[in-house]
Amino acid sequence: SLRIILCQFYLKDKAALTKEVNDFMASSPSANVPPEVLEWLGIQYYNEKNFQAAEKYLNALSKIDNPGKVKPDYLFYLGDAATKLKNVAEADDAFSKYLQTAKDPAGKAKVLLALGAVKISAHKPDDAQKIAEE
Repeated sequence: SLRIILCQFYLKDKAALTKEVNDFMASSPSANVPPEVLEWLGIQYYNEKNFQAAEKYLNALSKIDNPGKVKPDYLFYLGDAATKLKNVAEADDAFSKYLQTAKDPAGKAKVLLALGAVKISAHKPDDAQKIAEE
């Protein structure tokens, strides 16, 4: 349940939280897990280089219409995880959303470089050149 998820989140018990979130997502596909929980789980797995798990939770977060206080930085992690998993379309989408919502110039520069690399790997050199010109 949502209360158990929040308890595990506040305890920072990743293993127990992962189990509860997975069970909740399977039993209530239309209900949203709190955005902060998805962000924390996704970034924990990203830092462990478990990009498949990171992508799962960060992608679920990206589908929430109003992620509240969650900063758009998670979109960089989602895009990078998707890139490492060779999921070019999802990486492109995450990086593009980041550029639309982020305010940090340094973050935008980093994402533009990553997006250029995604375009090159997708064999879209013209798109990569446009990004380089930005």
